[in-house]
Amino acid sequence: RFPREIRNSPPAHYTVELNSYSKLFRPEKLEIFESGLFEAGNYKWRLVFYPNGNKQDDGDGYISLYLKIDGCNTCSDNWSVHVNYKLFVLYKDNEFLAHRAEGPIRRFDHNKHEWGFGKFLSLDTLHEYLANDTLVLGAEVFVIVSTGRKECVSILKNPDGATTRTWKIPKFSALDDNPRFSQAYTVDERKWKLRLYPMGTAAGKGEFLALHLMLVDVLDPAPKRAVFAEFDLLLVDQKRHSNSFKRQYSKWFSAQCYVLGHRKFISLTDLYQSDVVGDTLIIELQFLSVSAVRLLNC
Repeated sequence: RFPREIRNSPPAHYTVELNSYSKLFRPEKLEIFESGLFEAGNYKWRLVFYPNGNKQDDGDGYISLYLKIDGCNTCSDNWSVHVNYKLFVLYKDNEFLAHRAEGPIRRFDHNKHEWGFGKFLSLDTLHEYLANDTLVLGAEVFVIVSTGRKECVSILKNPDGATTRTWKIPKFSALDDNPRFSQAYTVDERKWKLRLYPMGTAAGKGEFLALHLMLVDVLDPAPKRAVFAEFDLLLVDQKRHSNSFKRQYSKWFSAQCYVLGHRKFISLTDLYQSDVVGDTLIIELQFLSVSAVRLLNC
């Protein structure tokens, strides 16, 4: 057995209408019939039809149908064509029954010019496919041609533009509840901003500072693809940098989810005890790695 499907749309590339079938092809008036040439994928093809079965392919009691490549006799010995194909028979009410090979791809080369089905259709059920003594066969042939292009997704350690970014916020105690945004930072051609709620937001409002990193270019009119980022956010201890408060994050950023951080990044009490000096808050952003996509020619 092989996979089959019934569909309303006709074969994409070629059909053969065999009229007066009982007179031309049965009983055993013709061993093999080849269709005319048709083109698909810049190659020429034929349908090869055995009305009473190809005995060499265990087709006794069936009709056999094959796809044959044509015009490659002058090709070099190492030529090959990889094809995804289906062979069809008109079933009823403009529905086509499609037969396809078990594997998705078949290789045509100097040793193998034909692929198909020795047991395409049982002679016992053939009458179900004859309308007004006419049998309609067809083919779809999709040649697999590599474009030579591939995409490589990888992790970049210390990506371009990943130097430590410092955001100084003076007169911190005078800030209201509204969010503040840093300038845009470009890292490996992607644009980011820090977002700060000085007095917190949502459940942490009035008690915690909220700090997030945002991927901003994903919201452009022509949105870009998702990107993975691993980064550190630090509230700088201006007296002793080694005591700075740090959180580390990693995540895929996308148009659906482009913000990462904490609504309760640090309590305002702890913040004023060590990180706000001279009424200035200093935040550092350090990218550790980001994903990168490169298009390559194979």
